[in-house]
Amino acid sequence: MQSDIANPPGVSIWCGKAYLPTNKSFAPRGALKQPPASTGPLLNIQCAVGVQRNGAAILSSTTNGRGQHHQSRQSLWRAAGTTYVNCSTAWTPLLPYSYYTTLANAPNPQAFINQGYNIIHLVPDATTLTQTFNLVALDTYLNACDQVGLWVMYDMRYTYQSLVSVTTQVTLIKPRKSLLLWYTGDEPDGHGDPLNGISIAYSLIKLLDPWHPVSVLLNCYNFYYGCYSAGADIILSDVYPIGVNTTWSVVYNTPCNKTYGRCGCDDCDGAVEDISTRLNRFEIYQNWLGSAPKPLWGVPQAFGDQTFYNRTPTAAEEVTMTMLSLNHDAKGIVMWTWPTTAQISNMTRQLGTILVNNSVTAFILGSRTVKLTAVGLGQTEMDVAGWRLGRQMLVSILSLQTPNWTNTVTIQLPLAGSSITEVLWGAGQWGLVNGTLSKVGGTGLSTDLIIVQLAPKKDTDGVRGIEDGGGL
Repeated sequence: MQSDIANPPGVSIWCGKAYLPTNKSFAPRGALKQPPASTGPLLNIQCAVGVQRNGAAILSSTTNGRGQHHQSRQSLWRAAGTTYVNCSTAWTPLLPYSYYTTLANAPNPQAFINQGYNIIHLVPDATTLTQTFNLVALDTYLNACDQVGLWVMYDMRYTYQSLVSVTTQVTLIKPRKSLLLWYTGDEPDGHGDPLNGISIAYSLIKLLDPWHPVSVLLNCYNFYYGCYSAGADIILSDVYPIGVNTTWSVVYNTPCNKTYGRCGCDDCDGAVEDISTRLNRFEIYQNWLGSAPKPLWGVPQAFGDQTFYNRTPTAAEEVTMTMLSLNHDAKGIVMWTWPTTAQISNMTRQLGTILVNNSVTAFILGSRTVKLTAVGLGQTEMDVAGWRLGRQMLVSILSLQTPNWTNTVTIQLPLAGSSITEVLWGAGQWGLVNGTLSKVGGTGLSTDLIIVQLAPKKDTDGVRGIEDGGGL
């Protein structure tokens, strides 16, 4: 495996930056930059084999004007992949929603499902290249997951650079019917792991098990993204903006900036919007690389009062971070870490029962995420997104500001709304005025999730037209 990061000898780095008081700042390498636009037409066709819902193979690939292609992998990886249920030929969409945890802290699988979660991420017990889990305890726990249907995200963070260990683990775990996906590197960009290590592990895993997706968690704002993301089907982002000082490291007593320092949130502002900014950047990077769009998952912060973080998020902040991730195209949520506070766990249980419901999952996974705009005097800190199926739209409305607000806010929908058919989350105070969502006043860090019935389209003569059956 190669490491071309080339930091100065003896200098510890995080996201390519020196951070210890004994080390000086240097210019980090590895930032991905936008490629120059072509002066002439380009064509770059790449194909991939997928599996259709009826089990048939499909080929799908498209190109854009810059020669960048977009493969269709929706049938396999739309949200960790659509997955077979009970080995039948029926597919069911899955929006993963859960926590990271260890075997020592892992909840009872059936109880966990009953609380609103559908997957569990088990963090290995050991931290060496030759040891992973207590295999007896792991076998017992996975038997229970197999029995009740709790999906498993299998973690090889400490061993993925050992191909012997990867081979042993994949061979052992791949027959499990509860296995949903593999997880190789955990913040390899932060640690400065070998640049080709993730891709080497990916190639081996795909050789041994071509059916389950492989994921990686990236921590940095822009540090060798292309190298580290190349070895994964799914990219996770862990941005922890709560209770963090983004300009001064409280752990190392050093400043944090673009070229120096480690503050617990790389190139962040210390606001929840750091989460959406990072997810947006990752989508931009994929486009710059000319890569097929890769599903993104969010890793909201569910911890605090340690190292860089002087407090734990509130329950309202936890909901905001989760929904902000979904608003910006995340197709899975795995919070760090379980167990968390009673306040957070009580709230995430409630939210989980809504998000993993098939009727909600169908919107988020079955249609494109549409950015909507909130308009209102003085009300700028709102994030709104929608997912449309036929004549209905699931709308997620987040008030990102902390203070309460009193002005009127309106949200224009793609088609005029005719009624609000269901309030899934929130106070239910939004109404429709002339087909537009409207609300007078609200609380800071509030979240609303509603389903709106849309009026039929009209043709140019004002006569009702035939409504399409899909997204926008």
